[in-house]
Amino acid sequence: MSVQKSITVEEVSKHNKPNDCWTIIDNNVYDITKFLELHPGGKNVMINYLGKDSTQVFNYFHAPIVKSKYKNLIVGVLSTPKPVAIAPILSYKNSFGEGIPMGDPNYV
Repeated sequence: MSVQKSITVEEVSKHNKPNDCWTIIDNNVYDITKFLELHPGGKNVMINYLGKDSTQVFNYFHAPIVKSKYKNLIVGVLSTPKPVAIAPILSYKNSFGEGIPMGDPNYV
């Protein structure tokens, strides 16, 4: 097993732009820069979580197996046990929906 790089919340917060974006999910730090354009729900639902902890919203909308599909995006682990601030789960409301059929999690 390889040793993961330890990354601070402050370092993650610097990667908060669409061309350089990291997020935290369950204390793992993911570089989602290349994935942003490929996200099935559209990139706008992820914009509010760039440089922040998205654990709560990720776990709300995704089955646990989804994380295993993206292990290659992990760049390190959070150096502190809990992030300083977790973005609220409903912060996507104003930027939600990009006209992608069945891309919105609440689409029925």
